[in-house]
Amino acid sequence: MAAIVKYGPIIDLADASAYIDAYVQLLVFVHRSTPIQYKILTKSGGREVIRTDVLVGDDKRTYFPVSIWHKQIASQIVSGSVVLLQNVKITRFGERVEAKTLHCSSILCLVQTYESILSKDVDDVAGGCQVSTSAKNKLQKVIRWLQKSENVHGNDELNHYQSKQLKLNWKVHKEPKCHDCFSLKELCLLFDSCEASFYASIGEIFLPITCRNLHESDTETLFISRRLYMLEDNNLIDDLVGIGCHLCGTPLNQDHGSTMTEASQFYCQKSSNHLHVVRHIYRPFMLYVWDDSRYISLLVKNKAAELLFGNIRAEEVYACYQRQKHCKTLDNSNTKPHSSGTGSKGHDVGVKPNLYRIWLILLKTLLQKEKNSLLKFKVHIDANRDWESGKFEMVSVSLPSFNRVD
Repeated sequence: MAAIVKYGPIIDLADASAYIDAYVQLLVFVHRSTPIQYKILTKSGGREVIRTDVLVGDDKRTYFPVSIWHKQIASQIVSGSVVLLQNVKITRFGERVEAKTLHCSSILCLVQTYESILSKDVDDVAGGCQVSTSAKNKLQKVIRWLQKSENVHGNDELNHYQSKQLKLNWKVHKEPKCHDCFSLKELCLLFDSCEASFYASIGEIFLPITCRNLHESDTETLFISRRLYMLEDNNLIDDLVGIGCHLCGTPLNQDHGSTMTEASQFYCQKSSNHLHVVRHIYRPFMLYVWDDSRYISLLVKNKAAELLFGNIRAEEVYACYQRQKHCKTLDNSNTKPHSSGTGSKGHDVGVKPNLYRIWLILLKTLLQKEKNSLLKFKVHIDANRDWESGKFEMVSVSLPSFNRVD
């Protein structure tokens, strides 16, 4: 087996911003590993994990995000372990700095479980690892940090509660209750269908696209935060906006990752006459939100997306986008600007605001993860779905209103 060629030094997570676009080695503790992104594959409804989000830490920075794009590495990431991530690249998207794996990346597990080092001597743990001197020194620092820190790694697994839930073949109609949750961890403990509200920050927007075959290098286009910083991404508006029902949010084109059933194409549950109101809509997408306890996904349909995007409707965004493309075409074909339709001071008269540009600014603002403030979300919980398939469907979002304390 050929030896792994290492690129770049072992760095502290606190210094990651100084290594943008560079290869580095990260010796870190794994807080949690979340295979949050899926791509619908075939008619059978199979799904494939295409990215795993990992939250790691070391003695210099408690929390740092890593995007794992390779199955063989993701399969070796275990919450509570200490690992050496080799040949990963530090990247920046807006204000967010993270590490990502590439084709040359690899992983080496140094400590299997967090509990195994609590009562052991630092030198004994580090001495048994076959790594370089610099890696061994870093490992000692990480172990000391873990031993001094309390509750660094908590066990959130509560699946035994789910096994106790009785499965009935009939249901009694009940009015949905709205639970005020103090954290996403508390939200995930609600196993009955109901409505709930909570505070969280936005981390990512994911749009499953199956109408075209994507190579491994193109999978980042499914994550909107990446595409906002790509120049001349002309497909962004076409992927997020399409033809569908304005009331229920059902897209007429199932190729763009709709979670709707085939029957819903002909039946609208939101309409009094059960007929779809067809116009441009925001296609269903997954909104990933987070707090200090969890990172979960919310299914967002057209009406909820309008609230998220500042009450800007999809048809308004699309119309402005088409108008901008038309103006660019005219600018390219005409050498002289038109003088008609302007006032005495040269200002345009009756010019409508460019809602497409405003919409893009809103998107970038929402996805500035490092600067995001808390938002108040209200969701509908469907107990018959898992949270990657739309268990939590966003109903509304608003800025939190806190009582003033003098």
